[in-house]
Amino acid sequence: MTEQKERQYEGGRAIAEKGGLDEDMRDVADDLGAIVARSDTAMQAKLDLVIAQQTAIRTKVDSLIGNHTGHLAAAGVHQEADTTNSIDSPVATDVTADILVLLNNAVVKFGIHRVNINGGIHGAATDPNAVTATSPATDLAEAETLAADLRTQYIAHIANTTDGVHTNADSTNTIGAAPTGWDDLITFLNDYKNTTGFDAHIALTSGPVHGADGSADAITAADCGVQKTALELELNEFKTDTNGHIAQEGVHPNVGTVNSTTAATTEATSVAMVNGVKDTLNTHMASADDHQDADTIVIAGTATEYEDTLAVAAEVKAAFVAHVAKSAVHSKADALNAETVIGSGGDVTALGTGGAVSLTVTKG
Repeated sequence: MTEQKERQYEGGRAIAEKGGLDEDMRDVADDLGAIVARSDTAMQAKLDLVIAQQTAIRTKVDSLIGNHTGHLAAAGVHQEADTTNSIDSPVATDVTADILVLLNNAVVKFGIHRVNINGGIHGAATDPNAVTATSPATDLAEAETLAADLRTQYIAHIANTTDGVHTNADSTNTIGAAPTGWDDLITFLNDYKNTTGFDAHIALTSGPVHGADGSADAITAADCGVQKTALELELNEFKTDTNGHIAQEGVHPNVGTVNSTTAATTEATSVAMVNGVKDTLNTHMASADDHQDADTIVIAGTATEYEDTLAVAAEVKAAFVAHVAKSAVHSKADALNAETVIGSGGDVTALGTGGAVSLTVTKG
């Protein structure tokens, strides 16, 4: 082949090859266009799922943070039973029992002493000052009448010098006014026994009054008012512990109204105290504001005097003890700051295993 023909041949082949390359390039371009078209749609769908998932996660995290903060601050959720305010005072028994015992014993001992001439205690057994009121006394009315009669006869006796009953009158061991009510009876009888009253009179020989010491006839009953004191301690502690419980923020979501009744020191103030604490406690227990849920305990009794104060006091104490121990009233689960799972509409599984995206490329 001549050199000229060879050059023509090589040039033609180059042109031909170039034409083929152009065709291949066009094919590749077409394929890439198809890939882009298909992958744009698929990838956008996957991207939409990812964005939805991100939004759901972000929303949920924000909600969790808000609910956690709300839970920590939730009033009442972390409340608990009250183990601080317990009533520890001894339970008082019948306030009037020791009063009646002392009164009735004093009447018996006076009757013995009045006519006792043993050893020359009295110069004669003719003292006419006998107690005639109903004895033994069993209630307030009888006790007031009997105490008044004892006082009258005692005053007359210590002044009696007729027939040499006393060598001289006893002007030292006098007593106060006739008592009215249980509180007065306590003061009167303890004074009659211990101060400048009966026991001091029967031992008195100076003056002279008696010919011999008559202390063998001394009153043997204990001083009265012990249970009155016990009741007052108990009732006053009721107030203290009830107020302490009501005001305890660690137990209640809100602080209620405390009791302001005057301290118990007499029958009237004891009655007022037990009724006042009862009313305060009933109001508190029934309050859904002070508790997670209102308590169903209700104290029904009402006191009017010492005799029924004990019964109401027992009811108040039982209600208080039961109430402060109720964790169902003073605590509950946080039902406000609850959370749920993310759920559908952005579920991770929609992204496929491992979040992989598979594409199918089709030529042409």
